[in-house]
Amino acid sequence: MISATVVCDSISTGGLRVTTLELVFPVFMFEAVTRDSLLSHSSPMLGFGDISTTSKGYKPLLATSGHWPSILDSWTAVQTGEMDKLRFAVSHAIKRSVPNKRDPGDWHLPYLDEVDSVAALSLVIGYCMRSGMDLANVEGLAWTAVIRASAVRCSRMRGPIDSIARVEDLDQELDLFSSLTGDTHRRFEYLEHQLAVDFSDDQRWLNTHLHGQSAGWIQHRKLFQREWKPTGYNGGRTDG
Repeated sequence: MISATVVCDSISTGGLRVTTLELVFPVFMFEAVTRDSLLSHSSPMLGFGDISTTSKGYKPLLATSGHWPSILDSWTAVQTGEMDKLRFAVSHAIKRSVPNKRDPGDWHLPYLDEVDSVAALSLVIGYCMRSGMDLANVEGLAWTAVIRASAVRCSRMRGPIDSIARVEDLDQELDLFSSLTGDTHRRFEYLEHQLAVDFSDDQRWLNTHLHGQSAGWIQHRKLFQREWKPTGYNGGRTDG
C-alpha cells in the first residue's frame, strides 16, 4: 500500500520547515521518487533486522527535505496513478502535521524524543564517572550520543529497540554507529536526516558550507566528515 507518515517535523524561528517522512511505494517508482536533488533519502539497511523491500514489491524509504512543495511539483511530471497517490499521501501527511519550533542550534532528530535525551544524559554521566572524565563535558557528549542514535535509527527506519530500556538501547546504538561511518562500508546517507538550525548574522547564514539539501539547516553528514562544529553550536531541543 502506498503511504506517507511524518516521523519528525521542525520549523526554525525564521520560518524554514524541514520534514522527515516514511514513504512506502512500488519498487518501480524508486528512480522517479528520488530524482530530485532537494531530497535526502535512505532505505533500511540490511543486517539490522530490516528488509529493503516490503512484501508485494513495495519499497520503504525515509525522506527528508525543506522543499517538499517543490518536490511534489516535480513529481507531477510522472503521470501515473501510483505517483498521484504518493503525492496526495505526502501532501496530506504534511498538512496534518504540526512542526516543532527550533531555535538556532536546535536539532531535527528523527526517531528521538525527550525520553531519549534523558537516557543519553544518564548514559554519558555514568561513562564519565567510570572513566574519570570531567563532568563539564557531559552535555556535549550527551548531544553527540542522541544525534548519532538518530542516524542509527534512521538506518533501521524505526525507534528504539526496546522502549522500556532506553539507556541500554542507546549504548547498543552507539556501537552500531561505527558500522555506518567506518572505512569499509560508509553509509553517510543516514546522517543526512539530522539537521540543526544554522546561526545567522545580519540575515546571512554563518555556515552555508555545512548546509545540505535544505537551506538554513546544518547537516549532520557535513559536520561528521569535517569534524568541525559551527561557531555558537550548543546542542538543542529534540522534542518531537
